[in-house]
Amino acid sequence: LGLVGSEMCIRDSYKAAGEVGITATKSLTGRDLTEGEFNFAVKYASGGDDLLTASNKADGSIDFGKLSYTTETLAKLVTDGHAKKAVKDGKPAWTISYVAYEKIDSLHKLPGGVSAQTQYIPFKVTVVDNGDGKLTATANTGDDGLVFKNVYSTGGPVSVGLSGMKVLKSDAGLT
Repeated sequence: LGLVGSEMCIRDSYKAAGEVGITATKSLTGRDLTEGEFNFAVKYASGGDDLLTASNKADGSIDFGKLSYTTETLAKLVTDGHAKKAVKDGKPAWTISYVAYEKIDSLHKLPGGVSAQTQYIPFKVTVVDNGDGKLTATANTGDDGLVFKNVYSTGGPVSVGLSGMKVLKSDAGLT
């Protein structure tokens, strides 16, 4: 028994997947928050379209949902310049830089009297391939997490000038 003139091709295929939830907090000084009154988004720090969007809850919590990864999508992120690949503790690891921001445009206007937070909040996600088909993704959002801070004000202090006159009336004969 033998194979003459035949070739056998063996291909090994490995795939791994993982995800990480992204949350933030909305802080409004000067009045209570209303659910859904502010809108937010997450995108790559290097630019591009919004990847996740969310609105605030009345308690200030913001749940963007999850960022999902596969070994294939991570390879494309490196090629596209959105991620960097390295080795961490002997395992393949990727770092992806993102920004979270408050959406303020013609479709997403701030309520009257509320200051805008115009600064992007940078954060990174580190993804490690465990070698068992699972990717461990960790959001690195700093000590305080992703916090959007706004202030509500009706303007400067209002001055009210009061004036009056006191009239004293007395009964006849009293002086």
